[in-house]
Amino acid sequence: MPEPAGVLDITSFPRAVAERALATPDRVFVVEAGGRSVTFAGFAREIEAWANGFVSLGVRPGDVICSMRKATASGLAAWLGAARAGAIDAGVAVSYRGELLHGLLAKARVLVIDAECADAIVPLADRLPQLKAVVVTGDAPPGLAGDAAAPGRTVITERALTAGAPVATVLHDPMPWDIGCLTHTSGTTGPAKAVLLPWGHLYAFATALFDPAELTEDDAFYSPMPMHHVAQRVQSYLMALVGGRVVVRNAFSASEYWADVRRHGCTITNVSVGAKILYGMPRAPDDATVPLRMVLMSPLIPEYLEFGRRFGLEVRTMFGSTEMGLPIVSDQIPPNARTSGRRNTRFPHLELRLVDEHDIPVAVGRPGEMIVRSAHPWTLNAGYLGQPDTSFTAWRNGWFHTGDMMVEDADGWLYFSDRVKDSIRRRGENISSFEVESALSTHPDIAESAVVGVDSAEWGEQDVLAVIVPRDGATIDPRAVTEFLAGVLPAFMIPRYLRVVSELPKSEATHRIQKSELRERGIAGGTWDRDADRARLGRTASMREGP
Repeated sequence: MPEPAGVLDITSFPRAVAERALATPDRVFVVEAGGRSVTFAGFAREIEAWANGFVSLGVRPGDVICSMRKATASGLAAWLGAARAGAIDAGVAVSYRGELLHGLLAKARVLVIDAECADAIVPLADRLPQLKAVVVTGDAPPGLAGDAAAPGRTVITERALTAGAPVATVLHDPMPWDIGCLTHTSGTTGPAKAVLLPWGHLYAFATALFDPAELTEDDAFYSPMPMHHVAQRVQSYLMALVGGRVVVRNAFSASEYWADVRRHGCTITNVSVGAKILYGMPRAPDDATVPLRMVLMSPLIPEYLEFGRRFGLEVRTMFGSTEMGLPIVSDQIPPNARTSGRRNTRFPHLELRLVDEHDIPVAVGRPGEMIVRSAHPWTLNAGYLGQPDTSFTAWRNGWFHTGDMMVEDADGWLYFSDRVKDSIRRRGENISSFEVESALSTHPDIAESAVVGVDSAEWGEQDVLAVIVPRDGATIDPRAVTEFLAGVLPAFMIPRYLRVVSELPKSEATHRIQKSELRERGIAGGTWDRDADRARLGRTASMREGP
């Protein structure tokens, strides 16, 4: 294994921009799709303006600044300006409202919010006593200053803050151990948690996306991701490190995707969210002439090889999360659509194990929870804000427990099996929800599905619930679905319960299914019960149908 580099080899995002602003001041760094372009020198000035503005508001080192903004050059500059002021930016989705938003803002000393989102803060204004300032980007709605006011609270526009603040005598130069940002988990397995991400972690995350040695100043990363999402941040960070460009759009848009890529000469991207949609679009004679040369895709769609041939690019994959970065990557074309990649051997040389419930390593070919650790300090998360018990549990035995069940084959390729919390225990058998969902995906009338465990009063363990979205125009017959599954799954894995819905609850940024909501809802009205159906029809369970 290569010797880990020294801690001073980690360059923070603000320092990377400052160095590029001196070396290539007129080179464009941030491009807003459909908006403005900002050079390294101009971006460095915006960072300093935000930093001075925050200091003028009384921001102190360690304060939390919540940002509720769309992805823009200003949004990125405000994040780094907070870091230069010694504060910690915490991104919040622009769609949040009500009690969910109140819980996320409870830690904020300053809130930076887009004008079109300002209505969200008004009902909460008098319940946030610790909030000392609200900065509104764009044109503030009339009356907002009064609606959001409270004793000792300042309401100010971005323009006034960044243009009129005095120059601070000393600004902070972030180090690898400083917290670069708070990022909220997607909440797919439970309530969202605020993850503490040091600059060392963000650096390791950014440089794992693509090997910086493969990139040049001529590369441009297309990043259609929300501002609050860690992907937007580390993708932009990577391009600052290599001196290239990042092209930001607030969200994936199928209608604008290829136009953006061509207009701005984008060469690399993370296509994970939209791969299936882009592949399903009508073919065009110039598909293979897009400037993209490499894309990340996770998970891989079955047609990933044809996707690469059609658009004239190389498809790679990866597996990671906010908390662990990317311990699994592929620096080559994957051998099949099921793999998540191989162990990442680049900096910071994360150590990875697959273990059982007692943290004992499992044999090759057997599923186990992925746990990771790093010999290089500050290159993994620093825990969850205000949740010491959760942090302690996640870091059990000196390893970070990811909650992801993986299988490794003899050639070192890793395959996702399930989330630990999504693994279902039914009458002595462990069931992978992922395997059941994979079987359901082969049914011609099913567009997508989610499988969760629900409490079983009879057995004291769990039964299997499948929540199904039909294809357009299709009608789902639950009995026919279970008969179909009997031909492709062991009897114990066949769901007892089926519910048909028009859509599944998903996180805003990554479109991951939020199974916590499905578990919470449980056996709701309209859920079909296989056991009750058999009893009603007077059936007896055949050996094939199982218990």
